[in-house]
Amino acid sequence: MVGAPSGPTSASISSGVLFNDTAGRPLHAHGAGIVPPDSHPAGEGGKFYMVGTSRKLPPTWLSDGINLYSSYDLEAWIFEATIFQAKQIAHVVAKGAPRVERPKILYNGDPQARHRYVMWFHLDDAAFSLGFVGVATAKSITGPYSFLAGWRPDGLRSLDMTVFIEPRAGALNPARKYEPAAAWLARSVDNRYVGFSRLT
Repeated sequence: MVGAPSGPTSASISSGVLFNDTAGRPLHAHGAGIVPPDSHPAGEGGKFYMVGTSRKLPPTWLSDGINLYSSYDLEAWIFEATIFQAKQIAHVVAKGAPRVERPKILYNGDPQARHRYVMWFHLDDAAFSLGFVGVATAKSITGPYSFLAGWRPDGLRSLDMTVFIEPRAGALNPARKYEPAAAWLARSVDNRYVGFSRLT
């Protein structure tokens, strides 16, 4: 399955079971996000990417970093790299270790963009006192990712979050192939309501 792409239609995927990557190691991509093949250049040829946090350990259930896997059929996953380390943002948290959760990756298709791959994640401390989103960027989907900033979007506490894109309809200049019509951040605002923010 690791060789020639077979496609998701021929894969057998079981819910509710632990599974390993192609090297036989437990797959850790908690709060995962899938980056579809048609949304960025590294996906050409039908390659999916999955980004998620490394194993969460008690008692605080924090992860050491963010992992990236790739697959052609959504069944066999190759470990690509740990693309971001939680210690990169230790300075953001006043005391204790930082919390990184639910990472999602968008591709910036603007030809003028300096940062091509943009990773959003829930950024907090062990006690959930910050309520931030964090952003890190890289030139390649496989990283390494550099931390840019952490903040409360629209000045509001942010907890569980995700991102999504609206595909651009109709003909498009080939140089702007991967530029979406719009991208959005959706998140729980302090567990009171869902907030949506359009991204630039």
